Amino acid sequence: MAESELILANSMGLSSNSLAMIHFMGGTIEDLTMEATVSGVNILPYIAENGIEVTLRAIDGDEAGRTMDAVMWRDLKAYKLDISITCRSLPLIDAMRVCTAIMPEYVPFTVVTPFTGRITAEFYSNNIPCLCASVGEHGETLWNGIKFPLIQR
Repeated sequence: MAESELILANSMGLSSNSLAMIHFMGGTIEDLTMEATVSGVNILPYIAENGIEVTLRAIDGDEAGRTMDAVMWRDLKAYKLDISITCRSLPLIDAMRVCTAIMPEYVPFTVVTPFTGRITAEFYSNNIPCLCASVGEHGETLWNGIKFPLIQR
């Protein structure tokens, strides 16, 4: 184990047992460091404090539900991630960088979640509000309220 990896693990509060488990599962300490990249654009610097909310959605099939004898049946087909991103106040150039990264119909998104660890998958976004918070004396703008979902395909 490299010294730099031990220093990173220590700064993250990981025990040597936790680090050994990560290695046993074929991972590295870097797999735990946060990442949020959309279409190759690192959006972490633009995200507000507490600005990533991850929801694990269970997708059930047609056979799921309660029968007449009151037994609940699960027909689990898959789990999918639904991630809500809230940005801090951004100048126009940064707001454009974030908004254009999520505009294609489907985008590659890499993120670290407690459900999956590091994952790269296709996501889509919709309904993206942006509020022009202020206009400076030279026409520069500051944008607030940029919040968008990233829904796993």
